[in-house]
Amino acid sequence: MDLMKWNGGLTTPLQQWVERFFNDEDFPGWKESSPAMPAVNVKETPQTYEVEVAAPGYDKGDFQVSSEQRMLTIKAEHKKESESKEKDGNFIRKEFGFARFERRFTLPEDVREEGIKAAFQNGILTITLPRTKEEPASKARKVAVEG
Repeated sequence: MDLMKWNGGLTTPLQQWVERFFNDEDFPGWKESSPAMPAVNVKETPQTYEVEVAAPGYDKGDFQVSSEQRMLTIKAEHKKESESKEKDGNFIRKEFGFARFERRFTLPEDVREEGIKAAFQNGILTITLPRTKEEPASKARKVAVEG
């Protein structure tokens, strides 16, 4: 028999989303920083959620951000090449690198997917997820017992 995991009494959709995303059992090793998997911050305001991805060294054109069926996908691919030559043109050192990552997030129920925007500035990709104005239905309620 499988037991449902207790949600820890979290109240907002964002808190539940972050808890599910950062669950150690589902995503082992997420706490380890890696250049291949950049750090992510998630902020909540009354009007939006903001996802910030730390990606220094990347350019605006390196990113692809998409949303489909309540799934936000962030992809990036970065190529870097530098070289040093001798006077006769033979390589004495040539360095090249390639980095890519892909992150996926299940969107909270109150996100309007058609209004999602992304901007890249100073090594930070910021994705703004607008929220709907109506409050999500409460999952718990009290029922009066008659009799």
